[in-house]
Amino acid sequence: MDEVSFRNVETDDIALLEYWYSMTDRLGYATGFRNFADVKDRLLSGPVISRMIVINGSQPVGFLCFELRSLDRVKAAYIHIMMIDPLFQNRGIGTQAAEKLLKFLASHGASAVLLSVHRQNKRGLKFWESLGFRQLPAMEKMTAFSGTNEATILQKSLT
Repeated sequence: MDEVSFRNVETDDIALLEYWYSMTDRLGYATGFRNFADVKDRLLSGPVISRMIVINGSQPVGFLCFELRSLDRVKAAYIHIMMIDPLFQNRGIGTQAAEKLLKFLASHGASAVLLSVHRQNKRGLKFWESLGFRQLPAMEKMTAFSGTNEATILQKSLT
């Protein structure tokens, strides 16, 4: 396996992102959006959100979408999406990408990272829990009131 690296999303990546996003049955997103058209503008715009293509060697193999926010001088990050193409899963690429992202977020002052995983995505839950993320049942109850009851909320402290 080559070293995992990141690069910014480029216009030429749109078709690849749409292809990956169409695999919701295999990748199991907790976003609630079922097709790329519903989420495309949100993924590709907005000043706060960072979007990166995961590269293994020189080949794009996945996508990260995250944001770093400050609240009362405390920085926290939220990982909106992390997907690795199923053809490249089970090779350590996702683990390497997640660990690299967590180091990046910590180096930029994040004290905690939050994310959500679709309840039925057992592989995704196991993956994030293996990296030290823990479920936040109280937060899940809060999101259920707003109509989002398919997501498991996970958090990891970086301090």
